[in-house]
Amino acid sequence: MWRDTIADLDVPQIRLHDARHTCATSMTLQRVPLVLVSAWLGHADVAFTMRTYVHSQPEALREAAESFSRRDSGAD
Repeated sequence: MWRDTIADLDVPQIRLHDARHTCATSMTLQRVPLVLVSAWLGHADVAFTMRTYVHSQPEALREAAESFSRRDSGAD
């Protein structure tokens, strides 16, 4: 049913399960609390959700790195 639903859309043709990974990653990038992301996916363990479902994105990694330089420049 999933394949039929997305077949004619201009989106990557991914498995439904892969959409869960995308959802979890997108929610964390939107700063949804990790406990809520985990609950949304039906997980009892936040660490499992982070380890298995949430994937680092280049933009988020860059933002994290930039946050260190903002802190350093404010400390002087």
